[in-house]
Amino acid sequence: MSRPDQILRARRRLAGVLRDSRPDVVLTYSSWSHALFAATVRSAARPLATWLHDVPGGRHWLERLAARHAPDLVVANSRFTAERAALLYPDAPVVVVHPPVQLRCHDTAVRDEVRR
Repeated sequence: MSRPDQILRARRRLAGVLRDSRPDVVLTYSSWSHALFAATVRSAARPLATWLHDVPGGRHWLERLAARHAPDLVVANSRFTAERAALLYPDAPVVVVHPPVQLRCHDTAVRDEVRR
């Protein structure tokens, strides 16, 4: 936000990509990219989704700026994040997509030893 000239240049480049490639959907990653690019995506009449990987508080200036352009879909990384998505986007549908990680299972004795 401290470099408005770079923001305008990035928005123009995105508009060109959206015009030339016509993607099925544009996914912004959290509040900062949504705040910067949602209006450009809307101007191109493309579906807009945002991925929330952290719980929004709804009070940060970037979150308030992002909330001005509700996405067509919110993707959340957990149910907890999904429940809080309404702070920014009260009318947007929300889906939960858990990160594809394999959790290593340790027996209780190993876990207790690590914690000690």
